[in-house]
Amino acid sequence: MKELSAFLAQAEPGRYQIFQYLGKSSTPSRDTFSYAEEILEPGVVKTEHFHKITDELYIATKGSGILVVNGRDHLLVPGTAILVEPGDRHFVKAAADEQLTVALISCPAFDAGDFHPC
Repeated sequence: MKELSAFLAQAEPGRYQIFQYLGKSSTPSRDTFSYAEEILEPGVVKTEHFHKITDELYIATKGSGILVVNGRDHLLVPGTAILVEPGDRHFVKAAADEQLTVALISCPAFDAGDFHPC
């Protein structure tokens, strides 16, 4: 958990509200997953990146924004769920006029070594 906290503080300061590992083991494998709740302030644009082994499910819970996957815009509004697969280049943009809250489920569990900025 220390590695994760250090990574988030450096890579995405102040943008994650909750992050915890859930699953059968503490090492990344297909039988682990992690959950994060991200709160992005109005107008925030996150870093474009991809993962070599991680699937990520983005679920919008509050506000609105855009999830850009491989150059294609996907509207994020409450109830929208979008799967990002390994190798997909992606990033999130919050709407200019409101906060965006997104639940993020990663499988296998989040590993800073699988975060590759574009």
